[in-house]
Amino acid sequence: MTDKRIPEQLVLTELQPWVSTKPSDVLANEKREAERAALLQALASSLFATIEQRVCIILRDFPETRDSDTALLIRYWRRFQPDIILEWDPFAPEALFELEKSESISRARRHIQNDLNLFQATPRTLALRGELQMEFHQYLAAQRKGDPEIRFFLDETGGDPQDRFTGVGGICVLDWRQFEMQHAALVKWRDDQGWPETLHFNKLTNDAAMAPFLALLKQLKKRRAGILFAGYALPARRNKQDMFFALTQQLIVDSLRRLSKLGCLNVCRAVTIVKESEVGFDALYLKELERSLHELLVREFPGQAYLKAITPIPKGREVLLECADIIASGMRRRELSGGTHSKDKLAEAVMNVTGFEDCGDQGALFKYFSS
Repeated sequence: MTDKRIPEQLVLTELQPWVSTKPSDVLANEKREAERAALLQALASSLFATIEQRVCIILRDFPETRDSDTALLIRYWRRFQPDIILEWDPFAPEALFELEKSESISRARRHIQNDLNLFQATPRTLALRGELQMEFHQYLAAQRKGDPEIRFFLDETGGDPQDRFTGVGGICVLDWRQFEMQHAALVKWRDDQGWPETLHFNKLTNDAAMAPFLALLKQLKKRRAGILFAGYALPARRNKQDMFFALTQQLIVDSLRRLSKLGCLNVCRAVTIVKESEVGFDALYLKELERSLHELLVREFPGQAYLKAITPIPKGREVLLECADIIASGMRRRELSGGTHSKDKLAEAVMNVTGFEDCGDQGALFKYFSS
């Protein structure tokens, strides 16, 4: 990746998902474009009736204000409220009661720069803001130990350079505190089976070996009420790790959007991502993925969700990662093969349990992006 701030998502926006974009998303984009055009038209017409219009002209004419809220406040007050400043000569703190509120001006600046992509700050300032935001929200996460938690269990599939399918799939637990008892029961059930090896979809060789996989899926289906099944994939043979990075970001954000529409983000929730440990990916991408998701969640879900941690662990230590492996590999097999091999039968069982092939299933979120 050449620029790791959010360019990875740009890869996905150039693709067309076979599940069409939701009308609400299209309307939101159209609304932003219309607002952006109206603001630019107001600048061209020298209209400065609203705070946003006024902030926009300051950002346009004084580039230093794009990086500093303090410089922005001074320029704004001097240009649009000079009478108040002159009345308070010498200046006293009480004048702040009469001047435009600093938070209103800062909010307008954030909207113009972050949502409308106008008069952006310099790359260095953007990076510093991202680091400060991450540190701030890490601090909040440490203080919010009692917040409800959304927990993702994700696995990757299609990592072979020759594989034309690249995907990320797994499980989103809507409320970990409520689901924890179900998880404990699932762990106990798994231990009682006496299976010595971790279940891997790719190690399935024949119908006789399917029983453990089907039994685990059956146990997962019993607990479906507290779960959102999620899977994103695209056809790609190159830049696999970049694709995993981009797909993971998009899957997390879109899953939270689905939960928000379902009313599950009625209180602020911590977000934890549990993934299979991968030495190469974790060394190169994990910290950047954590930083990027911090920024995305702050921007997309203020006061609703924040990233608590990304935790890589060996698959054999977590039964829900075994489930994520079966789900991710199952959706890959379903896309690439339509035969009668045991893996094809297991892939069909995955579709039945997850609901990936049912566009009306609110408990499933699946997209296969095609170029």
